[in-house]
Amino acid sequence: MEKMNITSQLQRTTDDQPLTSAMMLRDITLDSISFRYPTRPDVLVLDNLTLRVPGGQVLAICGSSGSGKSTIAQLLLRFYEPQSGEIRIG
Repeated sequence: MEKMNITSQLQRTTDDQPLTSAMMLRDITLDSISFRYPTRPDVLVLDNLTLRVPGGQVLAICGSSGSGKSTIAQLLLRFYEPQSGEIRIG
């Protein structure tokens, strides 16, 4: 059996600061988020979604296929920008 060495890279914030464990304790707020994927501009995926997750808490998002669960994660990870509304961390 061969042992693998895996070096993890520090995740960085949007202003290029290292992501620290203290940052994980900040509130996450999605305020009036509306979103359409660029490849399907005729389909409104999220319509005026407002959600607040207190820092240090765990949230499970459940729903049927196509209800926007993965879209929320992709917006939080900044893969996409919402058409309207604001995402705040902290």
